[in-house]
Amino acid sequence: MEVKGVIFDFNGTLFIDHDKHQIAWNKMALLLRDKAISQEELYTKLNGVPNKEIIRYLTRVPLSNQQIQDYSLLKEQFYREACLNENFELTIRNKV
Repeated sequence: MEVKGVIFDFNGTLFIDHDKHQIAWNKMALLLRDKAISQEELYTKLNGVPNKEIIRYLTRVPLSNQQIQDYSLLKEQFYREACLNENFELTIRNKV
């Protein structure tokens, strides 16, 4: 059988990172609306929603595609910083 591709899911499966996304979105919320996200917002408005929709929700003003992309990249930068600020391990380890 020829393999044409592989689907790989890292976030939330091999690496539990919910808290890092929360840190990043809180920074974005403070930047975009001067107010952190609430736990209720996190679970009802943000989880599982694409970045562009979350950014629209947080700003509630029309944004260009370029602005949305720039804010999305900034959120991902905040996320990577949160990951680097802590030691972490994958949820599974190699079995011999």
